[in-house]
Amino acid sequence: MTESGQEQSASTPADRVGDGMTMPMKTWELINPSDKVTFEAPSLEVAAFCAVLLSPHYGVRCVENESESFFEFVGAVDVFESRWGKAADFLVSHETEIADCLDSFAYLSAGERTRYKRAIELIDDPEKRQRFRDEHEERARSSISAICKRAWKYAVSIREAALKRQKEEAATKPQ
Repeated sequence: MTESGQEQSASTPADRVGDGMTMPMKTWELINPSDKVTFEAPSLEVAAFCAVLLSPHYGVRCVENESESFFEFVGAVDVFESRWGKAADFLVSHETEIADCLDSFAYLSAGERTRYKRAIELIDDPEKRQRFRDEHEERARSSISAICKRAWKYAVSIREAALKRQKEEAATKPQ
């Protein structure tokens, strides 16, 4: 368990840096009323889901292509579901991408992200890597909302739920 309440496991992206994720990741900016937050996601759908999960009042804008964006101040969940289907179904079918996306949240500008990622990649010990993330979060965050810590906790919860579901499915399969 880390200071932020996250359990360390081999299934977190921080432990799997460079494991050859298949979808190219894009950098996204979280549109929110407080701190500058960026993160990585493979698609607008995943980025939008993560933003709405954290708050229906957040939006996203792709750093590489600003025309890729999602921001619905009123009715964000309804708009999301009208475009990409039920949120619960989307979560189950995209749980790895969503967890990886949430785990990538950091208080950074897009320009700072490359250096931050490189620093994370150089830390081999999962506990030290998480301590680095926690310390960066404390230094960079100016609001009390702790957006990144909430995103990281959701990532852990999603991975735990997926693992539990996989175990249950394996147990019910005929031998």
